[in-house]
Amino acid sequence: MRAPAPAFAAFVMLGSTTALADQKQHCTATRDQAQGLVVQGKLSEARDTYFSCAVDVCASSVQTTCEREVARLDALLAKPKEAEPPRVTTTESGYTVWPHVLGATGAALLVTGAWSFFRWSHLQSEAEARRMEVPTNAVDPQLVEMDREARLMSMMTYSGVVLGAVSVGAAVALRLHESSRFKTSVTAAGPSGPGLTLRATF
Repeated sequence: MRAPAPAFAAFVMLGSTTALADQKQHCTATRDQAQGLVVQGKLSEARDTYFSCAVDVCASSVQTTCEREVARLDALLAKPKEAEPPRVTTTESGYTVWPHVLGATGAALLVTGAWSFFRWSHLQSEAEARRMEVPTNAVDPQLVEMDREARLMSMMTYSGVVLGAVSVGAAVALRLHESSRFKTSVTAAGPSGPGLTLRATF
């Protein structure tokens, strides 16, 4: 038995309407997916996704948006990346603690040498005054002790001045040597990003 023609036509129209609605919904979902890819920075994938919704079966508003975005992304993807200028970074090498240690040690030795010198001068004055009070051939224990301490102060003065001067000189020389050392880094960037890096120490 043949189905009535009006009923068959209505069935075909209902199926077509349902398919068209599904297609338009798919177009909207595709547009939203492409927008998400743009946010993620995946421009090439976003361009391909927009291209799939820039068709006549999609709603006019969705089709217009997709066509516009395809053209925009084509322009962005076709534009060559500008090469970044070489970046030159100069950093001073790290200082060590030795100049400070040697400088502090030298200063302490110089102070000790100066104190020893003044103490030696004071002992010499006291010894001369004591000798005038003691008979010439007599042995005075206090004078002997003063002479012994005076010799010790003389040795401390010499050692303190010499070692202190050497330590301070070494600290200054080491500090100047460290100050003259620099590390220079030159990074040459190409179209695709950072390229060759050169490092030199002077």
